[in-house]
Amino acid sequence: MPVFYKRIIAPIIIIVLSTLQFHFLQAQDICGFDKYQNDLMKDPQYKAFVMEKNAQMQTYIATHPNLKISQRSAGPLYVIPVVVHIVHTGEAIGSLYNPGDDQIKAAIDYLNSVYNGSLPGIEGVGDVQIQFELAKRSPDCNTTNGIDRVNASSIPDYATYGVVRNTSSGVPANQIKDYCRWNTDNYYNIYVVNKIDGKDGTSGQYTGAFAALPSITPAYDGTIILANVMRSGNKALSHEIGHSLDLYHPFEGSSQYNQCPANNDCTKDGDFICDTDPITFNQNNGVIDFTCRTNTNSCTGKPYSINTEHNFMNYTNCATLFTADQKTRMLAAMATYPTRANLVAKTNMALVPTNATPACTPKINFEIKETLIPEATSATLDCRGYKDYTFNMSIGSAPVGADAVVHLNVSGTAYAKADFDLTTNGDFSNPSTALTFPVGSIAARSFTVRVYDDKANEPTESVIISFSVSGSGAVKGELAPTLTINIADNDSPPIMPGTPASSSIENGLTSFGLRTFNQTTYSKVKSQLLYTASELTAAGIPANVSINSISLNIQQKNTTAPFTDFTIKLTNTSTTFLSDATKHPFTALTTVKTYNSYSTSAGWNEFTFDIPFVWDGVSNLGIEICWDNGTTGSGSDYVLGYLDDGGAAYSNVIFSNGPTMNCATPSSFTGATSPGYKPNLKITYGLPGNTVATAISTSQTEYLGPYADVYFVSAAGTVLARVKNLTDHDYGCTSVSIDRQGTNASKFWDTDPSHYLADKTFKIIPSNNTPNGSYLVSLYYKNGEINGWRTTTSQNLDNAQIVKVSNGYYVPDVAPASPHSSSVSYVNATNSQYASDFIVSGNFSNTGFSGFGLGIPGVTPLPIDFLSFKGAANNNKAILDWQVATNKGISLFEVERSDNGMNYSKLGTVSVSQLPEMSNHYVFTDNDPLEGNNYYRIKEIELNGHISYSKVVTLNFAEQDNFTIYPNPVQSMLIVECNKETSKAVMATIFSIDGKLIKQIKASNFGKKMNVDVVNLAAGQYILRLVPGDGKVVNMKFIKQ
Repeated sequence: MPVFYKRIIAPIIIIVLSTLQFHFLQAQDICGFDKYQNDLMKDPQYKAFVMEKNAQMQTYIATHPNLKISQRSAGPLYVIPVVVHIVHTGEAIGSLYNPGDDQIKAAIDYLNSVYNGSLPGIEGVGDVQIQFELAKRSPDCNTTNGIDRVNASSIPDYATYGVVRNTSSGVPANQIKDYCRWNTDNYYNIYVVNKIDGKDGTSGQYTGAFAALPSITPAYDGTIILANVMRSGNKALSHEIGHSLDLYHPFEGSSQYNQCPANNDCTKDGDFICDTDPITFNQNNGVIDFTCRTNTNSCTGKPYSINTEHNFMNYTNCATLFTADQKTRMLAAMATYPTRANLVAKTNMALVPTNATPACTPKINFEIKETLIPEATSATLDCRGYKDYTFNMSIGSAPVGADAVVHLNVSGTAYAKADFDLTTNGDFSNPSTALTFPVGSIAARSFTVRVYDDKANEPTESVIISFSVSGSGAVKGELAPTLTINIADNDSPPIMPGTPASSSIENGLTSFGLRTFNQTTYSKVKSQLLYTASELTAAGIPANVSINSISLNIQQKNTTAPFTDFTIKLTNTSTTFLSDATKHPFTALTTVKTYNSYSTSAGWNEFTFDIPFVWDGVSNLGIEICWDNGTTGSGSDYVLGYLDDGGAAYSNVIFSNGPTMNCATPSSFTGATSPGYKPNLKITYGLPGNTVATAISTSQTEYLGPYADVYFVSAAGTVLARVKNLTDHDYGCTSVSIDRQGTNASKFWDTDPSHYLADKTFKIIPSNNTPNGSYLVSLYYKNGEINGWRTTTSQNLDNAQIVKVSNGYYVPDVAPASPHSSSVSYVNATNSQYASDFIVSGNFSNTGFSGFGLGIPGVTPLPIDFLSFKGAANNNKAILDWQVATNKGISLFEVERSDNGMNYSKLGTVSVSQLPEMSNHYVFTDNDPLEGNNYYRIKEIELNGHISYSKVVTLNFAEQDNFTIYPNPVQSMLIVECNKETSKAVMATIFSIDGKLIKQIKASNFGKKMNVDVVNLAAGQYILRLVPGDGKVVNMKFIKQ
């Protein structure tokens, strides 16, 4: 393949002691066919297809001698419909990556001049008798100019790397083709892309285009070509079309300049062409020589022929011909490959205007297939921002007889009302999902999608919109029957204070001899360097960061000995430049790094500080580097640097190297670099981040939607809490408050200091609470707040619990005199570090939001009415015993049980004794306790409706007998197995978690195993009760998925 054009790019300037060296590169585009074809040939089916078709081609050529006519004919035998997909990323039409229509049409005209022999200077066979015409009718019967502009900005990596061919970065070609392909039986698809392997064809050697041989697989068909290469005068497209018509490179079978391909039979070896000589691939170690060779061909012993050196299918810069045998093979390909014959079949309407017969069935499509929309705010609604986007649907031809009505359907991973809304009538309060295409009209119809900008941290979510059609003969189209909107999140977790970050100040590629590292001339040097606050800010360095290291880039290391007594000092300074007519050194510096000995190395040299240095964000940054070797040595290191904006009169690097210079004391500076030059600098630092909130305050109100994961941060940027909704419930606008502050511990429901809670407590207030919620709550505490709680309680944070107070109460409302026992629950907590502080987290289920605190509250204290509450396990039964101070005013008792200590269900009712006042003692028996822990409490209901609870009693019932169940969780068939075989009958009964009978099965002769069909059970928790012949009851819990 030829060098299609050459271009001089901007030179790289290397300055070494005032010497300028200029380097020039030429733009050279090559073909990616060989790698592409070799990859495809790894597929056995594809390889077999290629070999079979080649044999058929040779047979067809042998039996159709008229194909070998090489003189110019009266006109084309074939006209191929072409569609050009311009795969851009939103650039303006006419720009580099989104070329204008004129450029595309000119490239097609040039292609036709190559294939009809009208290009000036054409040689060889001349007219190939194949032409290419931009399509006039789209697959959905829309009028088209054959140029299809497709925005691929939603495809990850495409904007940066384009299509991947020879590297590991970029989008696979098949993915781009699938994104916008038109039917390969009716159109030859050309995909104009921004880059291939990250290169856009503006400099260097790059892959300009690639195509495969004809195939029955649509994913393999078509040409990928750079936008910068799709031009008139560039022969890349002519070359790739040759591949798509079954031509190979003339050097097929050779991989290097000194390797000749096999040539025993020209119909079976090499490029399968008999009027091209075997030649070598003119490359050496990846560098291609585009010279048109005229000397002796090492593969034949004769001079090189123009049939190979001037061939459009070779890599030379003098391409002017196809040979007669190449034309024969291309015409045979048109006749023998179905995908090529179909292109020119009489039934193909691609080149027939839509207003011609046959008439088109109206087909409806979205205007685009897919788009990526980042969350953004242009307006607000409640506590959310949002932005509205308009999308269009098109119809290929007008409906006849009746309107065509489209009904939109929505699916995907995003949640309607929470992540987005959709309407076709512009009214989100009373939305519609129908669009009407009136009789006789082809006007597009639009709908609006509102994307909400919440604070939930979430992956990219999808809104997939499909549709159905009613009311006329219109049908769903083929080009874009669905629209996928990918919503990209714009949120991130709080930044932990001290999080490492780095920034570079390197605005050029200038290398210069910096006296700082010159051992040939100097035995000791002190250097001062000045970087302005504007430079640091422009590099993205925030104010008040702790600088942990600096790095300088040694472009060329020449020193042979280490630098001794090496020190680095920093300062915040108001000095604006270090040298004009006089020197302006800074003196108040902080020593941040000392080395007894330091040896430089080529590349970035990082100096990690012994103590961090805080840059205030306003001052300029001064750096002093000093070393003292005592004697001179050998070599001077060259440092990569840049020309700053200080101007020709000022220098920001000064030196001191006199005999009295001392690294420990101020010095007199005598030297400076050339005005404006200073080293590139890399700075690592710890970000200030989001500190933990400590004072009584309220977070910003955020939207807590279905499955949302939201961090609650104050307006000042301090972090309070994280809430992760584990259900599809929509809590709406939610805030988190600190309702008590402090760095100690406070009494909770008793006076035992070990049961005190941390001073700082929270309340979470959603606008749409629910008692059935499940969520993860994470509370942020300062190290001092945790240490104060530890000191007072002598408790370990690893054993801590998150305590929840509900029913309208919050943690500060609880005290020994008002324990609110029935309103308190708690879960075991986990903890993690947040810099030097802590995050304490716990999962809550089947409960709402309220007040939260941290501690180990101990056993629930008995309400005043309860004198005692005890429990005992007896013969696989739970015996519960309680006593109250008085029966007066009590309506009844309810016994409640839980398997997790949080979620209780009613187990039974006990009436209040009507006997004399002294009869205030009660007993209740649970005949069927759960396997494992059973948590019991008594609910006292008074005549006035007041409710109070006893403390919780826990009883454990170990597994009975040897029964096991699996799988658990189960989807369809639950297997009950006994480790010892039994001939006894077993009764199996399934109860809901609240005790309702669901199903009963009797196995008259159990053996070792029985199957229990649970496929029709709703998802949830159940209890399986097994009653063997010995009468012992075994209860086991299982989960139906």
